[in-house]
Amino acid sequence: MIGLLLLGLGGAVGAGFWHVHARQQLGDLEHQLLLAQRYRNADAVGEIARRIARLDGSPSRLLALAECFVQVRRFDDLENALGEVERLAPERGSEVVRLRARAAAAQAQWNASIALWEEYLAGAAVPGPDRVTALDELVTIFVWQGRWEQARARSDRRLALADAVAARLVRAQVETRLRQWAAVGEDFRHLKATAPADAVVKDALPAWERIERALQELETADAAVNAAPTGLGARLERAMVCARLGLWQNAADDLKWAAEAFPTARMPALFAAGLGLRSTFAQLAARAINGDFARSLPWLASTHVLSGFLERTDGHWEAWRELATLDRQLTAPEDSGERTAYEVAHLRAGRALVLCDLGLPEPALREATELLKAMPDFLPAERVVIAAHLASGELIRAGQAADRAMAGHGADPGAPDPELLRLAALAWQAQGRHAQAVEALTACLAGAKRADLLRARAKSLRQLQRFTEAAQDLASAEVLDAAAATEGVK
Repeated sequence: MIGLLLLGLGGAVGAGFWHVHARQQLGDLEHQLLLAQRYRNADAVGEIARRIARLDGSPSRLLALAECFVQVRRFDDLENALGEVERLAPERGSEVVRLRARAAAAQAQWNASIALWEEYLAGAAVPGPDRVTALDELVTIFVWQGRWEQARARSDRRLALADAVAARLVRAQVETRLRQWAAVGEDFRHLKATAPADAVVKDALPAWERIERALQELETADAAVNAAPTGLGARLERAMVCARLGLWQNAADDLKWAAEAFPTARMPALFAAGLGLRSTFAQLAARAINGDFARSLPWLASTHVLSGFLERTDGHWEAWRELATLDRQLTAPEDSGERTAYEVAHLRAGRALVLCDLGLPEPALREATELLKAMPDFLPAERVVIAAHLASGELIRAGQAADRAMAGHGADPGAPDPELLRLAALAWQAQGRHAQAVEALTACLAGAKRADLLRARAKSLRQLQRFTEAAQDLASAEVLDAAAATEGVK
């Protein structure tokens, strides 16, 4: 009897010792797992998790390990763990669905993730805080995908459960992309009243107040697009309005639409490049953009960021508008059958000159080169070549292009062409050929007195040490500027 008692006591002590040892092992393994997760070592996470599961294969432990598998993207291990949980504890099915939803999102399986999150949210037993987190995840996916109506509906549900600064700002972003200006204003007024000291609100609120001061201009642009939803002109004008106000994602929406609907238009891609969308925009010709095209841009540019953009574009807005007008004329289906090839070539050459004015000589030169291949000796295109080389600092090439154009068109009816003379003079002046520059500018001034021509001639006259004549040109230019200013006031 005593022997049996001692044997039973020894077995109990041994079992107790095993449990203590197992707990120590689990503790050590859990610490190792945290380190492996921190350093994103997927192989180590997988191996340590398997050791933990051999010591503790309970549903709670398996669900905790599944969270680790999602983080390090071990999706086969994840599915094995979730399958075991479903077998051992079917009542924990909602947690399995939640983890599968996260895993699908991590693999960019957006539709699958959305369906799983909706299934999770349909469960009656999901606690309130978990429901809020799930809605946050779902809204994030809809925003990432650019599915604004669905994002707005889920944002409303999320905020009805629990208000939060971050969630309300997300809804304001969604409303902005939907152009629901009154709703955006309501959200910002709420944030100003309830969280004025929040750092993000303090940054975003001045930007929104800037939009509110220009809301009439924005609504007018919206009305113009709504009146002609398939037209290019109103869409490009609204893109410029949004860009000036700091609504860069909205501007990109319109530019993307314009580029897809009118692939031969020049302005959408070039203006988008100024907003920082050059590489993304180039993909439009090759494939459709998945998700929100404009997500790399700020949805509401800060005053500092916007100021830098406006400083870079200062003085160029009229040129952008002119480019948009030329794009519209060249792409308008109602006009395409009425213009001759020569008229279309003139419009394209005019568009290329505007590109030079905008400091974009490379696309201007490409346009001119295409024109000259189809129509050799086409004077408007030759003028573009000179202007493009001047704008890019290729002075030798600019001079050579001027020489060719002057030689080829000297006998044209109505020659010399004033604009060709002006560009040739600037090219020669840049090369130090000042006598030729003065001669060409003098011929230009015989047809029209212009302050810019007088100043250009004065520059070359000084280089030729004809200082009295240069001073006279500068004085005449000042008189013309004063007269123009007076006329502008009237």
